[in-house]
Amino acid sequence: MKASVYYGVQFAQSRMLLASQAGARSELPRLLAPGADVSINGAEPAEGWATHLPATQYIEPADEDGIVRASWTTLGAELTGDEPTGGIRYVVGRYDNLFTRHDGVWKFARLRWRPLARTIPWPQHPDAVLERHRADPSAWAQLPPALGAVSDAGVSPRTLITLELRNTVMGICHRYNQSGVPALEDPRVSPAAARSAREMLAADGTGRGFVLATSPVVGIAADALSARVFVSATFLAPRGADRIEHRRGSLLVSFTRATASGPWIIAAWDWYRYATLQPWTLDDVSDFRERNDDE
Repeated sequence: MKASVYYGVQFAQSRMLLASQAGARSELPRLLAPGADVSINGAEPAEGWATHLPATQYIEPADEDGIVRASWTTLGAELTGDEPTGGIRYVVGRYDNLFTRHDGVWKFARLRWRPLARTIPWPQHPDAVLERHRADPSAWAQLPPALGAVSDAGVSPRTLITLELRNTVMGICHRYNQSGVPALEDPRVSPAAARSAREMLAADGTGRGFVLATSPVVGIAADALSARVFVSATFLAPRGADRIEHRRGSLLVSFTRATASGPWIIAAWDWYRYATLQPWTLDDVSDFRERNDDE
């Protein structure tokens, strides 16, 4: 996949989130291709798009029509109004977006987000700074100038390797979020790495949950025959029918290949757990989807 695809699609997604969080509503339509389909939880957004922490960002190669599909698992919060001070709860969701090039710039052809699981709400404490931001969202942040068309000129081979390996790790995590441990049945994952990953991901016996992977750092050996990808990771694992455990840690994924032009193989998948939080209780309408409805 070309560097311009990675950069252009990631910029469009990031720009959408920045504009939403900064209250720059006039910026949002500029990110849409003509005739774009926008749907947040099954409805067209009334005043703006939802703001979420994006993770596990996976970008698929363009199809024969030049359309790129990109998926993000998200962790965010929403007000419920169930408590005197305004109830708030965590929501795990997913963007399933399509992008197309319009006038040389990657834009949303489809922007779709839907919730996958919600926790029960808890009271929100008064926050004077937050109230000031709500009163004047335009003061939150000033957006940098919009990016124009992205060129592939001058992109080094090592940069392309970095983008490829980062996207490979995110792709496997993304497929796990969709289908569970069968995502590890991939020819790019060695048996030893698959066993290690399965031990991490199937610790509860069901092999279902969500990996929220962010901030990938890639290190490539001088001979370009081995590399490592380090990501910050939150693993949300089911604990019974209505509880979800929150584990914080990092993933270190080691790659090898036989020749400088050969395919990359995941040789090791190491999980470093830093903390396990008290399990969250899901609300009575939440569940772990068995599959992505759009697959």
